[in-house]
Amino acid sequence: MNRPFLPFPRLARLAWLAPTLGLAVAIAGGAAPVVTTTQIGQAAATGPEATGDARKNAEALFNRYIDLEHAFDPALVDLYAPGAHIQRRVIVPGRPPKVDTWAGVQYKELLRTGLAKAKKTGQDLNFYSAVTYLSEGNRVRIKARRYAQLENIVTPVEILVGPDLSGSWRIFEELSEDHPPVAAPPRKP
Repeated sequence: MNRPFLPFPRLARLAWLAPTLGLAVAIAGGAAPVVTTTQIGQAAATGPEATGDARKNAEALFNRYIDLEHAFDPALVDLYAPGAHIQRRVIVPGRPPKVDTWAGVQYKELLRTGLAKAKKTGQDLNFYSAVTYLSEGNRVRIKARRYAQLENIVTPVEILVGPDLSGSWRIFEELSEDHPPVAAPPRKP
């Protein structure tokens, strides 16, 4: 099942959006979102569309990911493989991107903390569009666009999922992007 827009608390900015893609986000009320693009994922292989059981398993995992994150459920951390590769690029205009990298075990602790904080406010929602599922061997790369309601910004999403040694589907890679607010320069008297 492909769900075009889904509410989902922002815990990390996942990354992928080719600049050549158009961007259309439906938002009820409010100002138009800021639209961003990234270079993360542009070098990643783009395989054929996933089909069959691989597609069904990837969709099921992504839907569970969405449901758990939307519920601020700490069971979300169990979707990540212990050896998962997590990368976040922090994009600030006029500066080189800062890249942070975590192993799956490290990221699980950060995610638990982030879920607990997000649960307290319950206002940190994301909406997804243009979800695609691409084959990469026995894994599937899920790409989408994410609208972060709290920040009013659109960023790309990329998650690599597949079966672990036991056959359970897990997240093996998450590329994230963050666009922190830039403070306005102080006014001169």
